[in-house]
Amino acid sequence: SSRTLYNVTDDDHDGKAEYPIKAWYNGCSKDTTIIVTVNPLPVITFDASQAGKPTGVENQSQICLNDQLPLVAQSDIPSNFSWNTNDDTPSITKKPSTSGIIKYTVTATDDVNSCHSNNSFSVIVNNNPSILINNEVNGSDEICVDETYTLTATGGKTYTWEISTAGGTSSLTPSAASSHTWTVSES
Repeated sequence: SSRTLYNVTDDDHDGKAEYPIKAWYNGCSKDTTIIVTVNPLPVITFDASQAGKPTGVENQSQICLNDQLPLVAQSDIPSNFSWNTNDDTPSITKKPSTSGIIKYTVTATDDVNSCHSNNSFSVIVNNNPSILINNEVNGSDEICVDETYTLTATGGKTYTWEISTAGGTSSLTPSAASSHTWTVSES
């Protein structure tokens, strides 16, 4: 009695693998063929159209700290899903609270044959820019007419201000009593 192990492959992609076998006993032989059904593995793709800005790397995006991250796993055959976050639905929404690279891995298990495969999606979570308010006049958020109030933004790369200025600093010198709001965002 001897045993031969085969790596099952479906070379012609017809869903079957054939293996010829020749048995010998007392000088006599018999030929036969064993046919093995080869079930496909689920192919997992992601719909990450709402998952931040693409980085140019497949299955990767970037978001800001505390942004919503919706991910949808899809399979080419009916499957059950299981994420490394303990979620068991095709769609998950996460809100990362730490910066860095977070890897989400999902396993799809074929509903019929229990074949399974994995795929991962990585997210680069960036820190939000910090805004430092600096008043050159008296260190508070109230000034007198004809005094200059300066805001300085730090922590980002480029800035967009509600009041038209360039760079990380914006100044205002009101000529009458008024109230002003600055909005800054990282571009």
